[in-house]
Amino acid sequence: MIEQAYKAPTVDEIRQARKKRIVITMYTVYGDESHDSKEERIYVVNGLLGSQEQWDEFEIEWTGCTGGNIFHAADCESDRGEFKNTPHAENQTLYRHLTNILAESNLIGFGAVIDIRAYNTAFPDIVAGYSYLLCFRKVIEYFGDIAGILIPRDRIKFSFHINPQIEHTAAAMYQLYRDDSTLKYSQYFDEISYVSMKHAGIQASDLFARETMKWAQKGAFLDKRRMRKSLVRLIETKRFKIQFFNHEYFEDYKKKIPAIEKVAGLSQSDYEQWLSEEGVKHNASNAMRYLAHVYDMERKRQQMGANQ
Repeated sequence: MIEQAYKAPTVDEIRQARKKRIVITMYTVYGDESHDSKEERIYVVNGLLGSQEQWDEFEIEWTGCTGGNIFHAADCESDRGEFKNTPHAENQTLYRHLTNILAESNLIGFGAVIDIRAYNTAFPDIVAGYSYLLCFRKVIEYFGDIAGILIPRDRIKFSFHINPQIEHTAAAMYQLYRDDSTLKYSQYFDEISYVSMKHAGIQASDLFARETMKWAQKGAFLDKRRMRKSLVRLIETKRFKIQFFNHEYFEDYKKKIPAIEKVAGLSQSDYEQWLSEEGVKHNASNAMRYLAHVYDMERKRQQMGANQ
């Protein structure tokens, strides 16, 4: 990595810059994903939550360490990309320093991990994109619950790393959560966006996602002696949590589906009929369209009942 002359902005400079645009939320979650090269074993989506002030201070520390260059955890650790011309020892030192900056911040981290093979075994009809959506859903639910206990309470904006293949569908899922007044945390959900790696929050989330994936690949052992030192550093703060969804989880969930469908008033046959009527095939995007259709019909029924 080529060193560049860089002067990190002060907290006051960052705050003054942000005062020039409208601030619509107090909290922001930056999220990223990670998976094995063929997306056959492990999929991870995670997020880091902080207030605007916490993110301002974190950005100064992070960019001061990176020199303002974009940090990719995998490239740094493997001496690739921007890091290919930097000595391995320097790259390892940078990775360690950034891990310490993340650990010493007051940010809250959560990672959702799935065993893709276990998921596909339990649900062989799963289509492309569902691995991301399941993890994504767990992440927004986790921070939705956290929002209710934050002091002060306020709305949360989510900013995930750009993912053209699935971001539209994920945003539609998020909108369903945001519009569902029966969910206790929907009141805290603000906007969602997909942003580039130039954001320090995305770079930090990328590091956490890589640590989470490596942990899952090695067997998801809870014994800290079998974890990478970087992950241990984060976990020991007690502000970073990981939830692993394995074979037992998916088999148990599969058994509960009939009861879930009964409570929700939905069934696979209803969905298949809707697909036929719409003339479309089953995929992640159309599944979200169907749920939106169901929720819209339910809202209309409630409005009709209220007007009678």
